[in-house]
Amino acid sequence: MLSRFHTISRVLFILCLLSTLVLAACGDDGKKDEKTETKTIGVLNISPGMELVLAGFKDVMASEFGYIEGENVTYIYGGPSGSVEGLDPLIDDLKTHDLDLVLAFGTPPAQKAEAAFADTSIPVIFGPVNDPIAAGLVETIAGHPENVTGIQNGASVAKGLDWLVQTMPGVEQVYVPHNPLDSSSVASLASIQEVAPGLGIELLIGEVTTSDELTEALANIPEDADAVLVLRVAMFDARTADIVSAATEKDLPAMVSRSDVLEFTGAIIGFGPDFYNIGQRMARLADQVFKGTEASALPIETAEEFLSVNLAAARAIGVEIPDAILRQANNIVGQTAESE
Repeated sequence: MLSRFHTISRVLFILCLLSTLVLAACGDDGKKDEKTETKTIGVLNISPGMELVLAGFKDVMASEFGYIEGENVTYIYGGPSGSVEGLDPLIDDLKTHDLDLVLAFGTPPAQKAEAAFADTSIPVIFGPVNDPIAAGLVETIAGHPENVTGIQNGASVAKGLDWLVQTMPGVEQVYVPHNPLDSSSVASLASIQEVAPGLGIELLIGEVTTSDELTEALANIPEDADAVLVLRVAMFDARTADIVSAATEKDLPAMVSRSDVLEFTGAIIGFGPDFYNIGQRMARLADQVFKGTEASALPIETAEEFLSVNLAAARAIGVEIPDAILRQANNIVGQTAESE
């Protein structure tokens, strides 16, 4: 009788053990599937300068959220379009893929992406965009009905003009290339036009709508210009080095509207966002979307802004950066042992 009891007990124990192992295996498989479910992200970009946004995005997606390219996330990216018109075939290609998310870098790509995927369930995350409301991307910054969210730039272009004047008090006339067909250019120009009179600055505006027109304009920078300011525009972003080079040839200081390009463009001063940092923040928005939060429920965030100065570029044209500016700078490039 006792032996029979032991036999039954052993059978029940084995059955319970097997059940536990099966349940555990199912649980592990479910968890594994959740982690290894591949996400497909479409990328829309117009400017090589925006590659830093994608780098920041990929790095945080991998390091913080475990989305490893080639393992559980695939990026569909045809590279920078180089023009607004060049975005259309890239969008056509994205539509052939089963996308979970679209990233759009800059205002024109964001506008194109929002229009192309408005009738789908595919969320769009943009960044950086100067004014998402004026660009028609969202109706409000928070609680918007559109299936988009992202990072907007702060009002740093006007502050950048102020930094330019503080850095070089003798500047009175500033040459500003401007694309009247680009909403970002229109918004950026309006912001500096508002503050320029109070700073004692006359803006010399050169209207350009194509890359060829920009090339011609740079060859004919007005002789009475004291400095050049680069607005935050996708087309100009792609040609920042060319704009700065044209200014340097005339011994003119150049001010750019972002903080992370001084070292490889030769600009003297920059104030604005760091594109790598914007990509990092876009990744955190993407993770929330992948975890089930609707893009429409995520408020538009504002990019952080930083002040950078380039001592080497300043020395090259005989400009001395005031100590007061150096003390406030977030980043100083071109330092030498004598200047440290």
